[in-house]
Amino acid sequence: MKTENLEIVVRSGEGREAFLTCNDYGSPRAVVLIVHGMTEHKERYREFAADLAEAGYAAVCYDQAGHGATLPEERRTGLLAEKGGSRRVVQDALSIRDWIEQRLPGVPCLLFGHSFGSLVARACMIDEGERFDGYIFSGTAPHPGLKGHAGRVLAMLAVALRGASKRSPRLLSLTIGSYNRRIEAPRTEFDWLSSDRDEVDAYVADPACGFVPCTAFFRDLADLALRVSSLKRLTGRLPNRPVLLLSGAEDPVGRYGRAATQVKELLNRAGAADVRSIVYDGARHELIHERARKKVFTDVRRWLERQVARERASVV
Repeated sequence: MKTENLEIVVRSGEGREAFLTCNDYGSPRAVVLIVHGMTEHKERYREFAADLAEAGYAAVCYDQAGHGATLPEERRTGLLAEKGGSRRVVQDALSIRDWIEQRLPGVPCLLFGHSFGSLVARACMIDEGERFDGYIFSGTAPHPGLKGHAGRVLAMLAVALRGASKRSPRLLSLTIGSYNRRIEAPRTEFDWLSSDRDEVDAYVADPACGFVPCTAFFRDLADLALRVSSLKRLTGRLPNRPVLLLSGAEDPVGRYGRAATQVKELLNRAGAADVRSIVYDGARHELIHERARKKVFTDVRRWLERQVARERASVV
């Protein structure tokens, strides 16, 4: 089945680009809007998007603020905004949803967020959850606890003392510095991302990946993590939409598979009606770049199939 790739410029992104992948632009079964993680970019989701397209789905992925190969290296600091960055990235995702609705009106749209992108997607579910027909959270994190509160304070102090756009190796080390600790003889500082060596090497070699984010990014990261993990904030605000949680059993961000259970319990307590989770043995953080990614792709397609069938049944 032939796949058509269209390159578009997203108006909300200050020149940042998004791609749309679909095998039949006129009539996809559904659209999957993909929100990427920290210190990476949209091009890393091409294989996943092509797999979705082969199954009849459209996939849209865009570069989040402060990220992406379209930015010069000196501006690639993860700066979401000088102020209110955690709100800005949510609005960016919703503006892409507007763009999709304008071009594919009436087509179901589901939101896929990975890692930091999963926090953005979870915030979208709280703020305007009815805008999407389902949610997939990959490599998401549970409540950060006291460490999250302390990290937010440190980041806010760093912003005040050094400026929002100043890179912060210290805050990066405090955030991800321990992630390799369960890996025997790691080859790189990013082995925790995937058990596939080629994928790790590609990440390390990519100049648009693995950069040191700025102080404001860590402030906004903590804001999002705390906000989406608050039972008080979630209760009564979740839409009646299905949720799929994907996690690797060797993923330090997801507390080695425990986050899937913890986030599922949180969403259920807040009133979510249909939350499912899958934990992959031997898999690390980036499931769509894992050695077993074909199994992940298949599981996502099967879940999408159920949601699309449910949507059609409700229309009839």
